[in-house]
Amino acid sequence: MTVEGQSLLKHIDVSATSVDYFIFMVDKNGAQSQNFDFGDIYFGQFKEIEGYLVNNSPQKFNFKAKFLTGLQNNAGDLFSLQTPFDLGQEQVQRIMTCSPEEGVIDSYSQVPIKFSCKSRVSEDMIFWTRNYCMRKERYDDDKGGDYSSIDQRFEPTNYSYTCIFEFDGKNDMSPYIHLSAKGICPTVKISHHLINFGECKVHDRRDYLVTLENKNDDHAVDFSFANVTLVKIAV
Repeated sequence: MTVEGQSLLKHIDVSATSVDYFIFMVDKNGAQSQNFDFGDIYFGQFKEIEGYLVNNSPQKFNFKAKFLTGLQNNAGDLFSLQTPFDLGQEQVQRIMTCSPEEGVIDSYSQVPIKFSCKSRVSEDMIFWTRNYCMRKERYDDDKGGDYSSIDQRFEPTNYSYTCIFEFDGKNDMSPYIHLSAKGICPTVKISHHLINFGECKVHDRRDYLVTLENKNDDHAVDFSFANVTLVKIAV
C-alpha cells in the first residue's frame, strides 16, 4: 500500500494469514475421529458413545443430523434421490440415533453428541437363545474329556451407518461420521430345566441349587427372574 501526501511518501506493509476453518468430531478423550465402533452388542441391548461436535470457525451454524445406511464417504445427491418410501423405511429400521439431532453450535465452540445403538430382537433370536440355554451339553472324549456344546453359534449381524450433519441446510462442511456395531445373541446355560422340590410340609422349606453359566468370555449378561408364587429366588 502506498500513501502519497504533499511531501511525504510512506509505505505500509499489510500481511494476512490464511486459516482453514472446519467442523469435526472428537471422542470423549479429545482425539479427532470419524469412526465410532460400539463393538459387540447383544440384540436388544442399549449402548451409548459420547463425542463432541467442534466448530473451529468464526461463524455460528444451525445443525441437523441425518443418517444413511452403510459407510458412505460421499453422499452427493443421495438424499435427493431417495424416494419417500425409502426414507420412511430407513427411519423405521434404523437402530442408531444421536442426541441432539439438531441445534445451534456457536463459533469456536463444541456441542456434546451422544450416539446410541439398540438393535431389534426377532423371534428367531429368542428361539435360538432359549434353545441354547435349555439344550444339554455332551461329554466329548475327543477333546480330552471336556464338555463341549453341540449348539452352533447364531450368526452375528453387522450394522453400519453414516451420520451426516447439515449446517444451515448444507452438508458440504459436514464430517462423515461412521458408526458400526456387531449384534450377537447371549450364550447362557442353565444347569437344571426342571425343578422338583418333592414333598414339603406346611411352613417348611426346600432349597434347590441352580447354576447359570455365561459362555461368553468377553461380555457379561444381565438377568432377572419372574415372580413365582410360593417360590423365592436368591442369588
